[in-house]
Amino acid sequence: MAYGLKYYSEFTSEMGVNYKVQIFQKDYASATTELVMGGEPVVINYNGDEAKFSTIRGSECAVTFFAKFDYQFTEIVKADKNDFQIRILKNNNLYWQGYVIQDNYNEPFMPLPYLVTIRATDGLGDLKFYDYKDLSSNLFLNKQSQIEVILACLSNLKNGIQVSVANDLYELRIDKNDASNEALNRIFINPFVYLKDGEKVANCAEVLTSILEIYNCYIYYKEGVYYIDRVNYKLNNVITRRVYNIDFNAPSSLVNYVTSSNILGSINSSGSLRLVNADANFTYQTPYKYLNIENDNSVPDSLILNNQFLNWNSSNTVPDYWSNNGLNYLKTGNTKSNSILKVTSIVDNDASITATSSNLSLPNNNFTNIMYQGDSFKVKLAYYGNIRLAIKLSNGTTNNWLYKNADTYTWSSTFRFINIQLPDGNYSENRPNRWDWVNDFWHTLEFDTVGVTNLSFNKMDVYILPSYNNPNGWMGTGSYIRELIVDMSTNNTNNYQGEIYKLSTAKNYTETYEDLNPIFGEFANIGNTNQLLINSSSGYTYTQNWYRDGKTESKALLQLAGTSILNQYREPFKNFSGAIRGEFDFGKVYSISHLEGRFMPYKATLNLKNDVVNVEMFELLPESDLNESTHTFVKKANLGSSTYNSLKITDVETNRPKPNRSYY
Repeated sequence: MAYGLKYYSEFTSEMGVNYKVQIFQKDYASATTELVMGGEPVVINYNGDEAKFSTIRGSECAVTFFAKFDYQFTEIVKADKNDFQIRILKNNNLYWQGYVIQDNYNEPFMPLPYLVTIRATDGLGDLKFYDYKDLSSNLFLNKQSQIEVILACLSNLKNGIQVSVANDLYELRIDKNDASNEALNRIFINPFVYLKDGEKVANCAEVLTSILEIYNCYIYYKEGVYYIDRVNYKLNNVITRRVYNIDFNAPSSLVNYVTSSNILGSINSSGSLRLVNADANFTYQTPYKYLNIENDNSVPDSLILNNQFLNWNSSNTVPDYWSNNGLNYLKTGNTKSNSILKVTSIVDNDASITATSSNLSLPNNNFTNIMYQGDSFKVKLAYYGNIRLAIKLSNGTTNNWLYKNADTYTWSSTFRFINIQLPDGNYSENRPNRWDWVNDFWHTLEFDTVGVTNLSFNKMDVYILPSYNNPNGWMGTGSYIRELIVDMSTNNTNNYQGEIYKLSTAKNYTETYEDLNPIFGEFANIGNTNQLLINSSSGYTYTQNWYRDGKTESKALLQLAGTSILNQYREPFKNFSGAIRGEFDFGKVYSISHLEGRFMPYKATLNLKNDVVNVEMFELLPESDLNESTHTFVKKANLGSSTYNSLKITDVETNRPKPNRSYY
């Protein structure tokens, strides 16, 4: 997808800075037209809010031109999304880039020439429109490092070409001898935590927030790069960054390079960045005494993707996420449903079915480190006909096959399968062709297995085998499956629904901070509740103890996250607003003359023509002053209970909760 230059203009600011404005059109390769700018030619807005730990702080750009004829720019505002791109060059270097957005465009009803304004966005606000899927619109099926997840989300925007990460939190086992190592490329997650219902998946804004919030990080854009910074890390004058390239057309490389930047600037009354006008002011914001963090276990509805066979490949020959190994079947339906699996491979003798028989299978579901003795499975099936189904647990050397022994569903070390069929009797061949057969003739089966005894099992396979022609009953042209569900049931004595983590200070305030409700939970040394894994020298294991770079400490990740938040709200702090003139950088923090403290911008309007920035900033409080008096871990009780089981922070190691039941 190539973009060609269609419109251009140029101006010099009052302080002598040269700016070029370029408008590119997708697949354009013709003459360029110079435009005349007017009014406030270029204004860049960072529209953040005053909450210190907001995770996404996007920007927009407004460019203003004189229209030479009516409807001159209609083609731009009526074009498809991302058809037009705006680039701003500052002294011939990329300063801002984004895609035109169509909302709020208007033209005055007056004689020519008149001013019109076109707006563009850096894309961060559009993350909510993209589902968390790969480039082929398929779900991610394997565990991923957090930076892989971030790169996959940002690649949808096709705007910034790099992401630069400044995060000073480390798990104790991250090898810092390799300078490229950081939390985001050493910590892995299970993408199935983002499944909401069936195959509905979280959008990229939700996904990105779920990662950034547990590190107190936020993302913003400038100069062609997306920056991810940890808020409290910006209390340092110089910070270290890992920079990754973003690939728009293929999975992005995880190779990074390491750099550092001085992020401290100054604002005074006579320097290169100085106060203008007389409207600057500051106000004090409300502090918090308490902080509550609460999370819930995220459990998929089913361990089988596409369990209703609703989604197929373009030729309707293979259900999505399934693999055909020689089985004859087809997609069928009626007036009630057009996505029903009909198995047309038929055997007359069950003895002919073996482990190598033709089948339709689901790829291995990986349960590494999350299967415990006593855990079992629940199988649900909506069907018509005589179904043959195999479910296998394995660990690479040993297999266990599910089968029915009398009235109990249990496991065998040799190949077995489950016989699911209609009762003996007469069945008309044409019944499934009737309009009401979905309602009248679906049979349902639901059963529980016995508990797992071999704790080394870490994979599950599901196989749909040839149908059976029953000489005493159904002898049709095949069998039908409308839905197949396999759930994992935990041992109830250890199961619980989530966690609550509480922090408080000795300050005499009353407010409680409750805006952090993370998907991922990690409290002290429990390690099983969340999906966070570290790729350490001993393989993938659950994360445990964390520290801030340069600090001697060993704490749970959410304890550090919670402490950092409460630290920033532990006492009334200043919010500054005012107009400044000069070289402003949204990614820096600033000292302000005659005003104690260090201030981080959260909202800014940059007028490039007059070099003036209207900015709002909050004060960053030093970390060393926090007086944390208590922190407690609370285990949310099992289903059906409204009470909590409180545990001391030092006791959680002996009260290991059950893990999230998804697979990676």
